[in-house]
Amino acid sequence: MPTLLYNLAMQDIRRGEGVCLIDPHGDLYHQVCESIPEHRANDVVLLDPCDRERAVGINLLECMGPYREMQISFVINEVLAILAKLYNMETCGGPMFEQYFRGALQLIMAEPQPSITMQEFAREHAVVMKGQVAPGSLYDQRRALRMFLAHVGGNRKLQDVKPWDAEAFVAKRLQEGVSVATVNKDIRTLKRIFNLAIEPRGYLLEGRNPFAMVKQRRYCPKPIRYVTPAEFQALTDAAASLWWKALLTVAYTTGARLGEILHLTWADVDFETSRIRICRKVPTHGAAAWEPKDRAERLLPVPSRAMQFLVDLQAVSEVGNSNVFISLARGQHLQRRRTKGQWDERQCPVNNFTRDFKSFVRRAGVGQCSFHDLRRSCITNWARALPIHVVRQLAGHSDMKTTQTYYLSVQEDDLERARGIQSQILETSATDPLLTHSAQKRSINGPAGHGEKSQLSPE
Repeated sequence: MPTLLYNLAMQDIRRGEGVCLIDPHGDLYHQVCESIPEHRANDVVLLDPCDRERAVGINLLECMGPYREMQISFVINEVLAILAKLYNMETCGGPMFEQYFRGALQLIMAEPQPSITMQEFAREHAVVMKGQVAPGSLYDQRRALRMFLAHVGGNRKLQDVKPWDAEAFVAKRLQEGVSVATVNKDIRTLKRIFNLAIEPRGYLLEGRNPFAMVKQRRYCPKPIRYVTPAEFQALTDAAASLWWKALLTVAYTTGARLGEILHLTWADVDFETSRIRICRKVPTHGAAAWEPKDRAERLLPVPSRAMQFLVDLQAVSEVGNSNVFISLARGQHLQRRRTKGQWDERQCPVNNFTRDFKSFVRRAGVGQCSFHDLRRSCITNWARALPIHVVRQLAGHSDMKTTQTYYLSVQEDDLERARGIQSQILETSATDPLLTHSAQKRSINGPAGHGEKSQLSPE
């Protein structure tokens, strides 16, 4: 006989609405199934726990929606209540069991880590980091990721990358003949990238960086090339123009990077205080947007000789050109290429720069030398007279270790001073009675095994 529940359910079904019917006995279930209209037959879903061939999985711990955190607490309490009804929790449970049980369920029900492949992560990283780091740094990161992807596979899940993969990648790079310095740079770069995958992106759990425990390989670094004042004078004498003489002198006396020098504008040069300012540039007519490598503004003192070159260079500068070392036509050409997306910011804005510099080096006869060696030499000169923290700030380094490791050169007179210090100590020890007291004492007592004492006085 139809009941009230049957009529309510059938009324909603005929109107095209959804109905959920739970019948522990089965009578009402059979009545409703037999009365389903033909046009609603495909909408019926039967969940029969007794039908083992069509078993339906039910996840009691699944919590979804905006109130998920409240649902988690509710579900854990309900599961504990079910256990309390099935078992005597005073004898088989207890406070510690409940604490561990709650913690385990909260861990199981925690928000899962988002899944992403290495290829997807690499594409996302290139987009997210653009503008956050210097173009050269972004290029190094993309290069290191590209090589690591070729090793582990682009379809590999980021969460599945293990420390073994990192060690195997490093071993492969070394077997390919890549220099140890380059491999160490790759290790540092990839370690930084995977740290970003942990925080702030949340793809990896804390402590899951595969490169975290990979140690950099030891090697004997090349000695730092120091350009002596005499060699620098020979370079400037070999320079072909006022432009090159001014550029070389600014580099050797201010320690500025090549990119910083080439992006100088006349507004950055203070002729009254003999200083230049390294700072961020906004895009203007003939000048491009640019930022220093350390993204910090700093003032650099300029000696009178370099300032005189800048004065002479300004006197012949084109009208309307705000750049110190980039011509107006060249600046406009670069701006057009940037607008069309045809310019790589890692390129030198001056044509044939490296070729011309090498020709000056050969003409000057100063041996092998790079333009960056002028910056290293300047920083070495500063370190011989200035505190190291001042040198670090003038050099634009964020880490003192960078200044000490890669830019400070030991000179011949430093070696002579070190030898003189040791010679002075040895000469002093031969005449200082405090340093020779123990030797005199042994001579008074005589050789070991003899009972007679020496006639020498301890005085």
